[in-house]
Amino acid sequence: MNNSITFPTTPEAFIADQEKRAGRKFDDSMCELLGGYVELFNMGFDAGVKGLEPLNIAKDTVEFFAKRGELEELEQPIMRHFCACTQHWYNEAYRQGKEAAQ
Repeated sequence: MNNSITFPTTPEAFIADQEKRAGRKFDDSMCELLGGYVELFNMGFDAGVKGLEPLNIAKDTVEFFAKRGELEELEQPIMRHFCACTQHWYNEAYRQGKEAAQ
């Protein structure tokens, strides 16, 4: 994955980048969802700047679905892909935060 996004970022910039990667425009509900995740990614950037421990989104997601008794949901390819992408962008934001702190 090419990491052309600079964090912290805006929902509009992140969504535009993701639409370009996907080769299509997203509907309003997808834009709203991604906008919420931008806040998480920017928090990852801040955590990197402050030298805090990064989140393990994959682990937290498994724990969330396990508590709900819905682990089978995570077996769906689209869910695995979504979780992997979310972790990737959080890690990238965190990395950029650590670099910005130096």
